Amino acid sequence: GLTAAGGFYKITSDESPADTSHKTTIGERKAYFEGGWLDVSIFAGEYMSPGTNVAGPAIIEYQHSETVLPPQTIGEVDQAGNLIITLLK
Repeated sequence: GLTAAGGFYKITSDESPADTSHKTTIGERKAYFEGGWLDVSIFAGEYMSPGTNVAGPAIIEYQHSETVLPPQTIGEVDQAGNLIITLLK
């Protein structure tokens, strides 16, 4: 069988949410969604702090991957650095 061990990042009460006014936008490009091309912002995922929200359509680039947020979605970085995607439809 498989056995794994690890730890979790613990949040302390003195940590505050990130300043979401600067969303680490690094560019813009066109992307195809539901029958048409849309202008989408590109974000640097590694530099997005906990509490940062990004509304789709958008592309979040990471060093080894990228996440596409279609229209009617919101991506939010949680306290552990995960991108939580919510569908608005």
